[in-house]
Amino acid sequence: MRNRQAVLSPRRPCQASAPGTPAIVCTQAGNVNTGACDDLRTACDLTHVHGGWVHVDGAFGLWAAASPATRHLVDGVELADSWACDGHKWLNVPYDCGYAFCSRPAVHADALHLARPAPAHALSLPMRPRRGPRAGPRSRR
Repeated sequence: MRNRQAVLSPRRPCQASAPGTPAIVCTQAGNVNTGACDDLRTACDLTHVHGGWVHVDGAFGLWAAASPATRHLVDGVELADSWACDGHKWLNVPYDCGYAFCSRPAVHADALHLARPAPAHALSLPMRPRRGPRAGPRSRR
């Protein structure tokens, strides 16, 4: 716990490569191996003070918010800027079922747009199909 407190301490400034450089902090709500959850409230507060974007990887643990018994594990999740969650882990739906939520879609879209158009030849390149034993509908597993 000592290392975690040192990282999240308000006395330790967030570091970016240069002033004004965009920063994103990726947190976890339910680690795939341990189930551990980051201190989302503290991470969001510190990141926002320094102008960063907070993303919550909630593949497993975001569902904890649905139960009063486990809701405390995701305290502060509402302060994040974006969240991702997998439906296939808990809802018994196909593997490719995932969800992404964004608190400010316009800001997100602006951050992802191309500053200049892609060259015409790059847009016309053919897609090569995968070959080999992993090709097919189950290859993404």
